[in-house]
Parts: sequence; structure tokens; C-alpha cells
Amino acid sequence: MSQMRVILFFLFSVAINYSPLFQASSCIVTLQQYLQVKNNIIISEFSKNIEIKNKIKQIVVILPGYLISGGPENLCQIYAALKKLGYEVYCLWINPLDIPGSIIKKYENGMWYLCKTDAKLVNKIYEQNYNVNYLDKDIPLNESTLVIVPEIWTDFIYFFEDAKKAIAWLSIAYLNVDNYSEICNSLIKQKKLAYLDCIHLSQSPWIQKILKSWGADSFLLGDYIANQYFIKTPEDKTGELIAFFPRKGGDLATKFINKHPDLDCLRLENFTQSEMIFALDASKIYIDFGCFPGKDRIPREALLRDCVIFINNQGCATDFESFPIDNYFRFSEQDVLDGTLYRKVQEVFDDYKNMKEKQLFMKNQIMEEASLFQQRIEEFFGYP
Repeated sequence: MSQMRVILFFLFSVAINYSPLFQASSCIVTLQQYLQVKNNIIISEFSKNIEIKNKIKQIVVILPGYLISGGPENLCQIYAALKKLGYEVYCLWINPLDIPGSIIKKYENGMWYLCKTDAKLVNKIYEQNYNVNYLDKDIPLNESTLVIVPEIWTDFIYFFEDAKKAIAWLSIAYLNVDNYSEICNSLIKQKKLAYLDCIHLSQSPWIQKILKSWGADSFLLGDYIANQYFIKTPEDKTGELIAFFPRKGGDLATKFINKHPDLDCLRLENFTQSEMIFALDASKIYIDFGCFPGKDRIPREALLRDCVIFINNQGCATDFESFPIDNYFRFSEQDVLDGTLYRKVQEVFDDYKNMKEKQLFMKNQIMEEASLFQQRIEEFFGYP
């Protein structure tokens, strides 16, 4: 057997369970049924080149309902950019509490279709910011359709029959969520990610480099910061306030705050977008203690609101191409423990204006991200 083959685990047992050869003229298959039988083993050829540019008509973007974070927002941005190019594009919102029950397909008149959903899971914030819709009609799962799936749900891609498939790599760290990416994890360990029969879209240069080391070429799309963060409003940075995001890197943040009770620190927690902007406008410094599974948004949002940022030198934050700031503004856990970060914070308070100018290069790049994102979408997808 050719060495250019690899065993892929847990694939959908089409031939036995759901193939039209063994069905009546119509049938319905849920993702729940697919997941129950995905422990069959088949042999897959090395994935072929998949033609996307000017070759597709319909696009379905799979994304979680309710969740507000950088990943789902990036998927909404992909939707909006494709819509702008004239594609017939839909969002299929998945209930995070019932993922297997959220997707249904049917076989009818010789064709598989992805079944329509209702509007109840549409994220209202993203609906307002990106005018996103929902899948309101059945879509044929053939070569004129592209299905875009976030990396945490890689095992779902074989559910979509003959449609072309893309994985949107929004981060690197969250592949083991609910065991929905076992195929992907197996291939990563073998550095044979290219055996997945799909295209790969990366959110940052760092992610693109990681995918290359795993055996897969990807196309860099990137992302951008929402328009609201560019709108100038009166800001009051007369105090010495430090903002941080406790949901990521909370333990390290606690060590820093407990060690330096003289600092005035603000938790960015359960804020609306307008409250987040107001808080950043009142802060001179933003410190990100997280592990940076991708090109995180809040440091960039903080830069746009004239904060001086410090980033934990992990993951994507280690990559200058993704975060083009001087290494002075990167820190390690040791820097937290030995007081180095504290001393740098004091230096920023003492010379805020000059320190802010040292991050102007990255801020200017952030201001170009939206136009570059649309340009990349057009370059890669072409027109319907």
C-alpha cells in the first residue's frame, strides 16, 4: 500500500448506513447519527488540490450561537466579506449545548442537502455588527457549495458529503473541545495534516507557520477589529489605571495583582462593547496574561484606544509578524514574579506619551487590517 496514504479514524459510514444506494428516494441524517457511527475506519488518499477561486456558488459558515469571542467574530467577518463579493452565503448557527442536534442533512431526488435551520440561535450582537443571517433554505452538498468549519469541529467535515470543505483555523490551542477533532489531532501527531480533504484558512501568520509544520499549506485571511473601536470619543487617561482580561491568564494576573497591591487594576469582565471601550479609554496600560492561541483581539482593541500594551510571550504573541511590537513589551511568568513587569509598568506611567509612540507601528497595521482582509478574501475566493 502506498506510503502516501494514512488511516483516518472515525469517518462517517456512508456506504453501510446512509449511502443512497441503500436508501429509498429520501432520508434524513442528523449529526448525532453521524457521531454515533464515526468509529469506522477507511483509507484516505493524500488530499487533492481543491479549486475554490471562481468555482463555488453557495457558502455555509458553521459557527456557535450565543458565544461572543474572537473566533466567532472572525467567522462573521468571513461571512460579511464573502457577502460583499456577491456570494450566496449563510450562517449555520450551532447550539453549543446541543452540537449533535444542530445539524441535519437529507437525501432527496438523488442529491444530499444541508437542511435549513431557524433564526433563534442568531447572535444578536454579530447580527447588528455584521448583518449576519441564518440558513433559511436547504443547500445542495455538491461541488458548487463550500462549507467552512472552525478547527474545533474538524471531525464534522466528512458529514457534508461532496461539498467542498474549509477549516478556519481561528486558534491552535482548543482542538480537544468535546473530542470533536480526533481525526485532526491524529494527523497533527503524524505531521500529515494535508491528508484532510479540505482547504485551510489561517487567522494569523503564526497559525499559518504552525500549520506548515504540521504538513498543511494554508491561506492567510487574518481578521480585523470592529469599527466601533476606531470612533474617537473623549478619553480620560489622567489616572494610572491598568486594564486586564481575567478570562485568559487569570492565575498569572492574580499573582501579579497580589504582588503589587499599590497598582490600580480594572477587570474587563462581563462588559458590553461600549463599556469595554469606555474602560480602555480610562486605562493607560493593558496587560494580557493569556496564552495567545491566536492573534487575540483585546490587545489590538486596547492599542486603538491609546493604551500601552504588554503581552505574555506565549503562543502567537511570540511571533513578531503577528504582534509587531518591541520585545520590551513582551513578558514571561518570571518577569511577573521577579518584578520586571512591575518596573516596566512604572516606566510607562512615567513616560506614557513616548511609550505609546513606540507601539505606533503596530497600531498603524491594525488600522489597515480590514481592507487587507477584504483584499485577501477576494484574492482567494474570487467571485461567484
